[in-house]
Amino acid sequence: MAKSTTDIITFLDETTSTNQYLKDLSQLENLNEGSSVFTEYQKAGKGCGTNTWESEKGKNILFSSIFYPTFLPVDQPFIISEIISLSILEILQKETEETNPEAADKFSIKWPNDIYWEKKKIAGILIENTIAGNTICQSIIGAGININQEKFPEDIPDAISLKQIIHRESNTKILFIEILHNLHLNYLRLIKGEEKKLHQRYMDHLFRKKGLHPFYSEQEGNFEAYIKDIKPTGEIVLEKETGEKKSYFFKEVTFLI
Repeated sequence: MAKSTTDIITFLDETTSTNQYLKDLSQLENLNEGSSVFTEYQKAGKGCGTNTWESEKGKNILFSSIFYPTFLPVDQPFIISEIISLSILEILQKETEETNPEAADKFSIKWPNDIYWEKKKIAGILIENTIAGNTICQSIIGAGININQEKFPEDIPDAISLKQIIHRESNTKILFIEILHNLHLNYLRLIKGEEKKLHQRYMDHLFRKKGLHPFYSEQEGNFEAYIKDIKPTGEIVLEKETGEKKSYFFKEVTFLI
């Protein structure tokens, strides 16, 4: 990443989705690692799987960045989720501490990579990796972060914005630059081999990291378990009261909130 953060950002009024924009652009030209796109509005914002991301125009942070983590084994992609989750959470905490230090401690990362404040979702992340052989040759990281929006669709009852937490508006572009800078720093730490430290920071901020909590899986129905770890593959390791441990991939188990 030879250029500074601000040298490699494209600002758009609107686009279909920032992930798709970067994906299409990367097929037309060689993009510098860390190149990013920020938009005021997405006409077809993507969430995980078939989910969409709804956002009021000009109110929030919608962006994607491209990286080339060829040094990562193809079966250990989850560290990318960890660094983007940390990068967003840490800046939201910093912005909140200025107004309400107690509220800043209520941010967490809900596995695999949603950002929560208490029991409400403030940010969602979508990562699309391109695999070549045994390496991840390209990773497009997209995020939607609720900043100044105050009204959400009725079918999204658990959404919250930063403004609803700190009771003032934030400059979305300045906050985005801070998040992007933090993402670049964390990515550099990953390149330097600090994945264990990054993983521990992720675990320290994990939603429901302590205590017995309810989960659901199709095979087991409702059950209670402790979160013991997250594997490099992205699997969550749960331990039931009986001492039985089991690993689950995303969508194989659901938090009951």
